[in-house]
Amino acid sequence: MSDREGGSVSWSERPEPDRRPFYPIRTPTTDRDVVVVVLSADVLGVHVHYYNRRTRPCLGTKETCEGCGLRYDRRWKGYLSVWNRNIGRLELAEVTQEAYLRCPAFHTKKGDLRGMVLRLVRAGASRNARVTAILQPCQWERNVLPPAFDVKAALERIWFTEERANLYAEEEAAERGEIGPDPENPDVLFLRREQGHGQ
Repeated sequence: MSDREGGSVSWSERPEPDRRPFYPIRTPTTDRDVVVVVLSADVLGVHVHYYNRRTRPCLGTKETCEGCGLRYDRRWKGYLSVWNRNIGRLELAEVTQEAYLRCPAFHTKKGDLRGMVLRLVRAGASRNARVTAILQPCQWERNVLPPAFDVKAALERIWFTEERANLYAEEEAAERGEIGPDPENPDVLFLRREQGHGQ
């Protein structure tokens, strides 16, 4: 990086880190592996729920967590800051619990993952098939790789910015009378469960 003065060329040895608010989460599909360079030193693990076709963080109790309140299974996922060198983009890689536990390098290289090549492969034809993780050395020096971004902050932007936007949309829809009590169960509202509505 360089200091920029008015009327001068802004020279730099490398581009600035990607400051866009959202980094895409990469998971393998049955016909596409994920192959990326790890920028994080280690995996950041978090317990999540999967429902309504989305992964959402577990907030701990039935009173504070919609997933717990709806009795969805809680599962562990690991996340890393990665560089997709094929398209030159910074992304988040998602690792399942089983993939993490079955990949020896996550344990032998714990705290020292930066610069490794991560390959995530989904076996079988089902979109829910087992994911395998493979970590291998990378040919680049670590100091030429892009800097890692804050994985926790990136996930919170994805999860909570979307939740806030959805809540505002629900409030507006309720004001217009477009949503309200479930006709079959008047105690259930499709609106802001954290305010005490719903189950």
